[in-house]
Amino acid sequence: MVQVGDQAPDFTLPSSNRDQMTLSEVLKERIAVLAFYHFAFTDGCGSMLVQLQEEIDEFHRLGAEVYGISADSHFAQWWWAHERELDYPLLGDLDRKTFAPYGVELPELAGYSRIAQRAIFVVGRDGKIAYADVGQEHYDQPEALPALEAVRRLAEAG
Repeated sequence: MVQVGDQAPDFTLPSSNRDQMTLSEVLKERIAVLAFYHFAFTDGCGSMLVQLQEEIDEFHRLGAEVYGISADSHFAQWWWAHERELDYPLLGDLDRKTFAPYGVELPELAGYSRIAQRAIFVVGRDGKIAYADVGQEHYDQPEALPALEAVRRLAEAG
């Protein structure tokens, strides 16, 4: 699992906006907030993403972009973002290529294998993990406000 201070693994994934998101490209201009979750259309994961949405203006003001990541297709992500009124992209990782490098891969949950544990990472423009909150159990839910404070510290540090 990546720890605070580690280099964030780079990746490219399709987004609910129907474009490709590459982490290293985002970091050229913005801080990245990565919110991993089990699946679209689930209540616990939905409440985590809604918490992030409630703070989206402040994340943006501080120079950060928020991304949700799960094993759903970008089509399902688009519908869920629309249903939840999320103003940030959700990324579809059908191949599950980001979960293990970030240390959030659950071997099994409810009969599904290799899905993401709920987690929030803040990645600074230098590509290093500045904040990490990874649930220890499948029902653990990271909160948006500590991630926002980590973004604030990065923004203030310049």
